[in-house]
Amino acid sequence: MLVVVSPPVNGRHTHKQALHSDWVESVAFSPDGACIISGSYDNTIRRWDAASGTAIGEPLQGHTKDTLATSHRSHSPPVVLTSSLDLMTKLFDATLGTVIGEPLQGHTRTVTSVAFSPDGASVIAGSYGQTIRLWGVVSGTTIGKSLRDTMSTSVAFTPDGTYITSGSDDKTIDYGM
Repeated sequence: MLVVVSPPVNGRHTHKQALHSDWVESVAFSPDGACIISGSYDNTIRRWDAASGTAIGEPLQGHTKDTLATSHRSHSPPVVLTSSLDLMTKLFDATLGTVIGEPLQGHTRTVTSVAFSPDGASVIAGSYGQTIRLWGVVSGTTIGKSLRDTMSTSVAFTPDGTYITSGSDDKTIDYGM
């Protein structure tokens, strides 16, 4: 239920907030480090000012079950990417607090991890359904075919956006594009 910001050197908590009403499952910094996104089992996503630890605006709502993964894009407008036990992967306008377009389709099981490409033009999501999907942010359409054949527990882009990597329940890490 808490979001804690701690400096990596001395480990002391500098900010602690308890505005979620249930477990916080996922947190992510915006690429510029100014904002933190938190996803909770209370079905909401919150934005936090990283310097002060205060909540920014009202909670983002749009999921009907626990929010499991979050990612943030700083490009204009700032966009938040989320996934939930409701099997939906959604994009939110972080300034307005509204869902952008339709949910990103293609997964049939829980999406466990989401990430924006460094340029903010595409997103990736990995799931328990043995799939990794890539979508265009503007179009909302799938790019290519599923990229994995085992349960994916985490996904990430390289800093230059050329490659992706994923972790899996089969004890492996895949790297490629």
